[in-house]
Amino acid sequence: MKHTKKHTAKHSRKRFRFGVLTVTALLLTVLTASCKFKSSKSYTFSIENGDQIKVTLDTSDGYALSQKDGVFSVTSQEETILEGVFLLEETYEQYMELSETTDSMVVLEEDERNDVSYLFYQFVGEAGMENNFIIFVKGSHTGVLIGSLSGQDAAKTAFDHLSFSCE
Repeated sequence: MKHTKKHTAKHSRKRFRFGVLTVTALLLTVLTASCKFKSSKSYTFSIENGDQIKVTLDTSDGYALSQKDGVFSVTSQEETILEGVFLLEETYEQYMELSETTDSMVVLEEDERNDVSYLFYQFVGEAGMENNFIIFVKGSHTGVLIGSLSGQDAAKTAFDHLSFSCE
């Protein structure tokens, strides 16, 4: 009988240690899964009006930012989702006037966030349905035209990973 009690106590300690290790492993797994590491990439562009516009992309969801000759691109899994060019204030205003007077542009959303005001619209162009953005960077004299041939949701999601600032 004495042997059984020792065996039972020893067995209980092993189960207790196993339980503690299991709970610890489970907590570490949950903590690791809930931690999301943020990463970003940015470029600062010198605009011909003297503005310095910084474009930053949150890359933690697999998006990539590149630029060539002053045109920036956002890609995901090697597919170009967005391409952006900078506009002088006068050109930006012409685009905004056009959005109010033409029936070929369907406004999906007009809003402000962080350091930009933007208009998200659809337009049927030569390459098909475009989901585009006209942006004005606050504190600057610069607009941005961002074009996308990707679907509406893909374009908006990629756009939501971008931020702009006047440096």
